Amino acid sequence: MGLRGCLFNRVFGRVSRAWRAGLLVLGAGGMLASGPAMAGETTVRTEASILEALSIVKGQDMDFGVIAPSTTGGTVVMTGGASDSCVANGGLVHTGACQPGEFSGFGLPNRIVRIKLPPASKISLNGPGTAMVLDKMTLYPTSGLLKVGNGLGFVQYRVTSSTGIYEFDLGGTLNVNPNQLSGHYSATFQVQVIYN
Repeated sequence: MGLRGCLFNRVFGRVSRAWRAGLLVLGAGGMLASGPAMAGETTVRTEASILEALSIVKGQDMDFGVIAPSTTGGTVVMTGGASDSCVANGGLVHTGACQPGEFSGFGLPNRIVRIKLPPASKISLNGPGTAMVLDKMTLYPTSGLLKVGNGLGFVQYRVTSSTGIYEFDLGGTLNVNPNQLSGHYSATFQVQVIYN
């Protein structure tokens, strides 16, 4: 070991443990400081909807997420409002998104707005396999609307917000065929609004 090693051990041995730990941390900090600087970057999307008087805009598309089919077929029932949910039936497995369609409108306080969904509240989603039917489409007022009646294919609501701005969700029942072929299925539809 030699004289130099013994001397180092004696001197270093007399230094307190806390001091030694401090020297080690200082040495490690010096090694980290000498490395390259780390930086990151990300992109953030920001949106806003400006409503014209007596108008309606879509906030979010309807999204049933991912569904694993079954040999017997089944349904996925989507509700909106305060507790959005998708409930799979008939041996189907559902995961991922469960997003009802979201809409915002700008009417006049205390006036009637008539909202019309697709005929028979029913549409077909097309994809690589047999079309799937979305039916029993249901409107869920989330703010500023109170249902007051039905008439000629329209559902009538009173605008209850003092600003005239209202919001609603749209859900329904997706009918998945037996052994539904995998792939992406989609459809577009219109929501019609008439202000009185």
